[in-house]
Amino acid sequence: MFRFNKGLWMRFTMFGSALLLLVGAIGACSGGSDEVTSKAQQKPADAAQPAAAAASGEAAQPGKAVGTTKTTEVTQSNAAPSAAAQEQFDAWPEDGMPEYGGSFRTVGGGMGSLSYLMNVNSATNNVTNKTYNPLVRFDYRNAYGQWSGVRPGLAEKWESSSDGTVWTFTLRKGVKFHDGSAFTSADVKATLDFFMDPGDFGPPGRSYVQPYVKSVEAPDDYTVVLNLFGPTPGETLLASLAVGWVLITSEAVINGGGPEALKTKSVGTGPFIFSDDKWERGIRVVLERNPDYWEPGIPFLDDQTQFVFQDKASQVAAFETKRIDDTRTASPRQIRELLKRHSTAELVEFPGTGTTYVLMNVKKPPFDNKKVRQAVYLWLDRQAYIDKLADGSAFAGEWIFPGLHTGYGHHATEKDLLENNLAWRADKTEARKKAKELMAESGYTLPGPQVFLVPKGTASSAVMGQQILEAQLEELGFDVEIKAMEKLAATVAYREGNYGATVYGGGGQTYDPASTLNRYVHPNGQRNYSGISDPTLEKMIADFNVTPDPKKRTAMVNKIDKYLQDNAWPMMPLYRSAVRWLRWDYLRGRFFMGGSINTFDDRIWLKSHAPGRN
Repeated sequence: MFRFNKGLWMRFTMFGSALLLLVGAIGACSGGSDEVTSKAQQKPADAAQPAAAAASGEAAQPGKAVGTTKTTEVTQSNAAPSAAAQEQFDAWPEDGMPEYGGSFRTVGGGMGSLSYLMNVNSATNNVTNKTYNPLVRFDYRNAYGQWSGVRPGLAEKWESSSDGTVWTFTLRKGVKFHDGSAFTSADVKATLDFFMDPGDFGPPGRSYVQPYVKSVEAPDDYTVVLNLFGPTPGETLLASLAVGWVLITSEAVINGGGPEALKTKSVGTGPFIFSDDKWERGIRVVLERNPDYWEPGIPFLDDQTQFVFQDKASQVAAFETKRIDDTRTASPRQIRELLKRHSTAELVEFPGTGTTYVLMNVKKPPFDNKKVRQAVYLWLDRQAYIDKLADGSAFAGEWIFPGLHTGYGHHATEKDLLENNLAWRADKTEARKKAKELMAESGYTLPGPQVFLVPKGTASSAVMGQQILEAQLEELGFDVEIKAMEKLAATVAYREGNYGATVYGGGGQTYDPASTLNRYVHPNGQRNYSGISDPTLEKMIADFNVTPDPKKRTAMVNKIDKYLQDNAWPMMPLYRSAVRWLRWDYLRGRFFMGGSINTFDDRIWLKSHAPGRN
């Protein structure tokens, strides 16, 4: 039986339903405003700015005693909060009024390259989302894990033509890159032009720009015009431009060193500054506050350090001893024990947007055979993955996610999926009988064909997923072998089709299904690792991208969903993630986690008793 948090799911579904109503308010001709009406009874003094940060000290390394980092000179007690702090308080008064200063210590990944203009992983995204900006940003003034439309970023306002095929963005003036150069429309054009035609590079941002933008014009220094392939819905275009991979860098970089030049440096406009001399590969990376950031009063922190941990146990140990301020990978059992032992630890839990799939390579036998794929879809015991990989905490969901993609898909609710889809039922008897019949019809005889499983990296969790898949495929009659590779080598194997199948975690969603279709299903999709290439499907996706009418879009995506189901789409969902964010009570603010949503950390702040402020 699936062990899901039903109360949480119901709240998430309500958020998801409200989401489209809020997004609708953006409109195809919507602009943006930085003006905020205060809900508090008493407003602060006019936009007081935090004083310059004190000289930076070294953050404590995991496994060592917490040392003194720095003493901030500006706190809520001796300086008036900025307008940004007031806005934060208005959105979440239960957190209190933000305080300036301090060093936030969190968890990063094994970042091999800083260049988001290449095919890189989430570890890079965790840094670049803080050091760069997109044209527009997802609105953070909402519930945990949710977003409600977009707000201005490097573009302060925008409008579309009456037919929705031309969008004009007015850029902010006075914005500077971290190298001191001025930000202009030439930088936006150069970056978007690259995403439209990245050559041999595989930037994730490609899948959010290429399907919509036909050409980019820069008629003056602070105006950018996007000519689209068709009348793209406003919420779809704006959400695509707000995704944390569609970040703007300097024209000089694009036309100079190109993607290779950004491997070890960041030329962005974001709230934090990266310096290569504070990047200890495989250990930590330090990001410092940008004193010239274009948004007054942001960020609240002086700096943040992202530590790299080799396993979950050491990360949890570092959290318990307050060497880091939060953790997002503790198991439910570990969380229960930590909460029992520490009254000042807090848990925030909500449905994530990441998906764990069984991914199949359709360019090689046996998964080029539709009946084989259909058999595997029915055979998979999803509860085994939830128990072992998700620690029993996950959500049922196909690629169209009930609650997030409200109004789309024929699986209206989680209950419908679990009861009416044969593959998702807890009792696998009927599904596995049908799977055996399909294997017999496929033409394969026992023992079945050989399959090479390639995990995404050598971490125990990555290998465990393959071991579960190995056991289940062997039960179905396959001859299975696991070939472990490092993450980068595994990604290359996926791109080049040198694998049979894998358990793959990713596929974060935005509120429009186009994000998944363009990134994972379209032949040019940045993560079309299955190798699926179907002219009929490609035409359906292209038409969906340029259809603005909501009713027509619903009908079209339901048709695409049925087509994928009938043709055994080789990305077979196992479960949707649940986000569990464990933090100490001195860490305040909100994260967006999953789905490549902006995770700037510019509105994270520390209370006065935080170790990072002493």
